[in-house]
Amino acid sequence: MKQTLIDNNKEYHFSTTEKPYANVNSGNILTINAYRKGAFVTVHVGCVMDTGGNRGSTLNEFSLPEGFRPMATVFQTTSQVTGSSYDNGNARWQINSAGKGTIQMDITAYYERHATFTYFTNSAFPAVSYTHLTLPTT
Repeated sequence: MKQTLIDNNKEYHFSTTEKPYANVNSGNILTINAYRKGAFVTVHVGCVMDTGGNRGSTLNEFSLPEGFRPMATVFQTTSQVTGSSYDNGNARWQINSAGKGTIQMDITAYYERHATFTYFTNSAFPAVSYTHLTLPTT
């Protein structure tokens, strides 16, 4: 799991790539990119996955850290697409105020399901993590 948190003049970014339902299809992939500036957050969720017949669930792999969570639950409806076929039912993404993501879908087969959310947050700014620190030796 790769996660990045970058402080850039009060602009923050979080990203992660996960493998939901990997026991059903090892090719499943879920990518989350979240951007914050001030009290606004934009989250793009992209996934291609086969859920093995599960039409909806809270995805254990989908969790936004403090600083990117909505004030209240937000929803986004999207089409399910595959190849050149785009009329394959609908999916509904949901992000609750604890940052957990849920998806409900018409079709559980290997389809793309993408959504973009923009919302307000009242959570504290993310803590900045520095991975490299060089101290003087003299």
